[in-house]
Order: sequence, then C-alpha cells, then structure tokens
Amino acid sequence: MSITKGLILAKYRMLNKYMVNAKLIYAIPFFVFSNLACSKEVSNIEVSKVGIAYKGHSEKEKEGCKLFRPTKEQIINYFNKAKVLKYGGSIEHQYYSPCIATGMVTFKDGSTGQWTIQSSGFGYGTFNNEALNFFYKDNKWSDPFQCTYAMDDESQPGC
Repeated sequence: MSITKGLILAKYRMLNKYMVNAKLIYAIPFFVFSNLACSKEVSNIEVSKVGIAYKGHSEKEKEGCKLFRPTKEQIINYFNKAKVLKYGGSIEHQYYSPCIATGMVTFKDGSTGQWTIQSSGFGYGTFNNEALNFFYKDNKWSDPFQCTYAMDDESQPGC
C-alpha cells in the first residue's frame, strides 16, 4: 500500500470515528427529551360524564357504552402515561370507539382544558388554545369494544 493511500485511510477512519461520536451527541438529547414530552402530569382533574356515546349511534352501542365507567384515578393514570400526539392520524381511526368520558384537566405545566377520552385509549382536547391528541391503550377500565381495534396482525392484550 502506498503512503498516500495509507494516509487517506487513516484520515477516513479518524473522521468516521468523530462522525459516529457526533451522531451520538445529537441523538442522546433527542431520546431523553422525546421521552419527557410523551406524557403530561396531572395536577387537577374533573370528570363530567362517563358511560356515554357520541351522538348518532345506535341504541345497542349506547347501551354498551354504559359499561365504560373509568374512575377519576384511572383517568389521571391515563393522562400521566398517554403519549401526546399533535395529530391523531391513523390511531384516531384505528382505535375509534363511540364510548366516551369527558371533563376538564389541569397539568403541572399549567396548561388546562377540556378533554374527551374514548374507551379505546384515544383521547383529545384543547389546552390553552392548542389541540392535542393522546393515546394510551393499556388501561384498566372496562372497554365494551375491546378486541375490535387492531388492524392487520397486531394483537391486543386479552383478546
């Protein structure tokens, strides 16, 4: 191997080593801060309605939705663990449920607003004039439509 070729290879290895380190330096804060932004911590919550269905659904669906009765503690747990999504996207459609609970929440960051949670674990609300979507599917409440959400081959616990 010529000296020139050897110098080029050594320089390439050195640059590659620094590039890997630079990538890690940029990646670590992303993972740390993205996990912090996944959920919001509740400081106060008011539950207005549970066990109801969106307007326009059949009597059978409305009857089934009466089984969706999350407790205040379950709803606090939901918001403390739910991922915050700017857009509902496919989750909003894939995990649609006619069964809802509604209320008001204040988070420890000071944001406050009205919320709606579907029995599937998809929720949404307006907080300080910002629309947010939430998703957390491992809830302990009774879901009348459990085992009807996942598309394709995705399995659901307990189904």
